[in-house]
Amino acid sequence: MKRWATERQLQDLLCELVRIPSISGSAAEREFPKAVAGLLSEMPYFREHPELLRSHPAEDGRELVTALVRSKRPTSRTVVLLSHFDVVEIDCYGEWQEHAFHAEELTRLFYDRPEALPDDVRADVESGNWLFGRGVMDMKCGLAVHMSMLERAADGEFDGNVLLLAVPDEEVNSVGMRAAVPVLTAMAEELGLEYALVLNAEAMHRPAEDDSIRYLEKGSIGKALPGYLCYGRETHVAQPFEGLNGNYMAAEITRELELDASFCEEVDGYLAPPPTNLIQSSLMTSYSVTIPYRAVAMFNLLMLEKTVDELVAPLLGVAERAARRIEERFAERVKRFASLGGADRPDFKVKVLRYEELLDIANRTFGEAQVKLAIAAAAEQLPPGADDRQAAAAAVDAIALLCKHLAPMIVLFFAPPYYPPISSRNDPFVNGLADRLSEYAKERHGMELRSNSHHGAMLDLSYVGSEEAAASVRQLAADMPLWGERYSIPFEAMEKFKVPVMNLGPFGKDAHKWTERLNRDHAFGKLPDVVAYCLKVVFEGANGEK
Repeated sequence: MKRWATERQLQDLLCELVRIPSISGSAAEREFPKAVAGLLSEMPYFREHPELLRSHPAEDGRELVTALVRSKRPTSRTVVLLSHFDVVEIDCYGEWQEHAFHAEELTRLFYDRPEALPDDVRADVESGNWLFGRGVMDMKCGLAVHMSMLERAADGEFDGNVLLLAVPDEEVNSVGMRAAVPVLTAMAEELGLEYALVLNAEAMHRPAEDDSIRYLEKGSIGKALPGYLCYGRETHVAQPFEGLNGNYMAAEITRELELDASFCEEVDGYLAPPPTNLIQSSLMTSYSVTIPYRAVAMFNLLMLEKTVDELVAPLLGVAERAARRIEERFAERVKRFASLGGADRPDFKVKVLRYEELLDIANRTFGEAQVKLAIAAAAEQLPPGADDRQAAAAAVDAIALLCKHLAPMIVLFFAPPYYPPISSRNDPFVNGLADRLSEYAKERHGMELRSNSHHGAMLDLSYVGSEEAAASVRQLAADMPLWGERYSIPFEAMEKFKVPVMNLGPFGKDAHKWTERLNRDHAFGKLPDVVAYCLKVVFEGANGEK
């Protein structure tokens, strides 16, 4: 008897998954795989084939889950159903925080107090067709639907193999998916699998506000996190013209790069959002009356097709323009101060370097051993729980402190994470599949299902295959501090995992907000049917292939 076949059963499964508060990096996130494996182990299929239900460790001890249901008719053709089970924080829920992981309870509270909700949310509440709670759309609904597909596969509904993959840490560094790629390539060799499609279940991106339209996406937008280490000159605050404030330098970088539309790519009518600042702070560790002469700024930069080697030149251009503005504005301020009776000051020039260049100068000047010791000492000074962004900034700062003779300077580097852009928009198989899904959705459900080339946010699909040229990979490694030590991407394994991709997920609104909500009719009725049809189309002709 199926446990996740009806709309009510699927909603109950989702609510059970949501009740586990698997915030990224939390103890609950580490425990979540056990809960998923426990639920799946109760299926008769996995009682008979326990070796096909597995947990795999990621580099930091968190685990991902794979569950393979083989077709009753021998075939190698396999679809990977991808989802993540971590969620973002719940601080934004305020007075509702204790209810954030109890979806049905929170939904009832919102229905009882519509006056406490924003107008657009109140309208959805009045429709009676929405479920609220952290993770209902991003993305435990996708996991629930995929678990129901495993049940249907075990019942012999599909003529191909279905492999569920549930990973942690999608919301932060994609530790889970980066670990999953070599796992999947090893499983393909061990079990004789041929991957035909990786089907992700992230909530669809809505480029239009028309709630009647649904979307599937043929790829995922890419992301880089360029950073600028701004090293000025130290001085007492009573003598500010004797130095150069790192915070001011970072502000000019932000002024130059923030929302710069020249970085926006357009592909098939989809326009990538412009860059925006994510981190900007002084690197001084305590208060003093020395000006904060070292600072860092990091930016979210989204790409549709560009690779790292294509980003470096325009990012250096940002630093060069900011450097010239710093020099000019400083000179203007000095001149104004001198006109009031203050002392004049000599001009200076701000150098612009890449991290690779700074590291090379440091190694040649001080020796690799001393440079490594400086980086290690900086790492030891990081606060407990410091993340990869802090570690990267600390490493660049440590080298810049060694090379203080180069100051003032701006150093371009890349911090984790990096998401390569990916799209199967030119894949005839994916395009044909998308057309058939659209036709089916219209005929069966009266639903308009449109195709987009990319999902509008970062997805774990970025690590399926590698479209990066070797030169771009080398550039990323050269300009990312601690590459291969604290952070890396399995490009070699990705080369073996070149598989068509698609995202087909639920319809929801307000991801990462306290009003996160899921459309019930689509999530528990139409979506499972369309996903099942997708699998049937992919497996057409699979019998007897191999």
